[in-house]
Amino acid sequence: MAGRFLWPVRVNRLLYLLRRLTHRWKLVHRAESALNQSVTVWQLGRERRLVFGDSVSQAAQSVVFTRGDWTQLRREYWGRALQPPVELPLRPRVLVLGLGGGTMVRILHQLTRPALMTVVELDPVVVDVAFSHMGLAGLTDLDVRIGDVRDVLPALAGSEPYDLLFEDVFFDGLAANGIEQEEYLDALAALVTSSGWLVFNRWFRDWGGKPIDSGQEQLASALAGRFTVVERVQVAQRWFNELVFAGRRREASAEGTG
Repeated sequence: MAGRFLWPVRVNRLLYLLRRLTHRWKLVHRAESALNQSVTVWQLGRERRLVFGDSVSQAAQSVVFTRGDWTQLRREYWGRALQPPVELPLRPRVLVLGLGGGTMVRILHQLTRPALMTVVELDPVVVDVAFSHMGLAGLTDLDVRIGDVRDVLPALAGSEPYDLLFEDVFFDGLAANGIEQEEYLDALAALVTSSGWLVFNRWFRDWGGKPIDSGQEQLASALAGRFTVVERVQVAQRWFNELVFAGRRREASAEGTG
């Protein structure tokens, strides 16, 4: 059983297990949250993790490294989301739905130097912790909107469109969160340029390797009616994420979504 889900080799998983041999998790910070009960920050060597709840074993919302390079995180879905088929202009305009501890925000700054990044996050406590303990305080051109994505999207509809929209809110699927898929995708498609990209993060296995249906197939099918390029890419390193890419908006869909 020791080798289960370690083949093909999950380099990041192996490096994490080695880190566990030489370090212990330490609680760095805890904040009360009306939405998530508590938001905690944990440290393991140079790795720092933001978690909803009081146990480090609960699902990690974000991971950063406090020193050294970020190669391991770029192997995860955060870095893979910026690789082909995605094509971005120099200094793109970016919209990120779901801040967490800001891993995606920091990798975007490292790799793309965005002209503007708008971030939507439901929990104001998460925003405070991300800035105070996850390294976001030094970033410029970061426009943070606090609120439910469904309420914030209409307010963004009149803004200049984005080159990249990364959706990391409903990672367990739209249906699981009571989201009306067609209406939601229409709203997202209207926020990207005609050559822009939508990228969705979804789970395809749990921590133990059990398959999860987070609606990836239905999502990809719906996006195929709006975009000429739709690809699904599974990223299995420490976690099991599936990215759904959609780009090159279809003309008919662009007219239909305003």
